[in-house]
Amino acid sequence: MPAHMYRENAGRVHARGASVIEDRGHLSGAPKASGNRYIFSDTIGGARGLVLIGTKEEVLAYLVHNTGTQIDNQIADLPHIYMTVQPYTPGARFNRRAPRST
Repeated sequence: MPAHMYRENAGRVHARGASVIEDRGHLSGAPKASGNRYIFSDTIGGARGLVLIGTKEEVLAYLVHNTGTQIDNQIADLPHIYMTVQPYTPGARFNRRAPRST
């Protein structure tokens, strides 16, 4: 299975009575914009980070195959783009938290 580029989860916290549920969301596809580029912008979708998931071999093959792809940062207040490489471990989408006692 080849590596794929996704947009990062958009997590939310829901409070219902005494219960708090964290919804970590789910990865969504990251289509390229015109000009063979990914865009970071102040829009809801464009502000979410990019995630490349695959084995080491799949990620390397993806990067070699997409050498012409660019990342266009359109967020003037955040002029730098940072990246990290780390193992990906899928987790549960929902996490129920007990309320804190005071």
